[in-house]
Amino acid sequence: MKSVLRLSVLSLVVLLVSACSKPNDTYRPMGYLRIDLPDTAYHHYHSDRIPVSFDLSDHAMPTYHDSISGGLTLVYPELKARVYCDYKAVQSNLRQLSEDAYDFVQKHNVKAYGISALPCGSPDRQVYGLFYYLRGREVASPIQFVLTDSTNHFFRGALYFDMHVNQDSLSPVIDYLGDDIMRMIDSFEWQ
Repeated sequence: MKSVLRLSVLSLVVLLVSACSKPNDTYRPMGYLRIDLPDTAYHHYHSDRIPVSFDLSDHAMPTYHDSISGGLTLVYPELKARVYCDYKAVQSNLRQLSEDAYDFVQKHNVKAYGISALPCGSPDRQVYGLFYYLRGREVASPIQFVLTDSTNHFFRGALYFDMHVNQDSLSPVIDYLGDDIMRMIDSFEWQ
C-alpha cells in the first residue's frame, strides 16, 4: 500500500513539473489577411467642376471637397483608399505651386527611405508631370503625382489609406492603385 502511495505521489510530482515547462518558442511569422484585388475596368471621366478628363477605374467613386475649390477625391471603398486631388489655375504662380507640391512630397521624407520621381504625362496633349513613389514601412502617402500644362493648369494628387499603412502588407494594393493612377495620367486631358 505504501509503494502504491509513493508511486502515486511521485507520478503527481512528475506530472506537475512537466506541466510547468517553458512554452514552445517556435517562431511564427506575423500573418496578414489575403487581399483580393478586383478586376479592373475603366471609363472616361469628365469632371463637371474642374477642367480635366481621364480614364477612371470602375471601382473609384469621384467626390468633391466642399472646402477646397478644385478639390476632387477618388474613393476606392473596397480597398479603403482615397486619391486626394487638387486643381489650381496657373496665374503666374507655377513656380510656387510646383514648390508647394515638392515640399508636400518631402514632408514624407521622415518615414520614407526612398523617393522615386518619374516623369509622366503626354506632350501631345500638353500634360507634363512627375509621378512620385515613396518607399517606407509607414509612409502615409506612398504615391503622389503632379500634372501641368505649364501655362494654365496645375493638378496634384496623393494616395492615402483609411487605415494604418504598413507598406509590406499593402504592397499589392499600392501597386494596383499605382497602375490605376498611371492609367489616369496616361489618358489625362485638359478641357
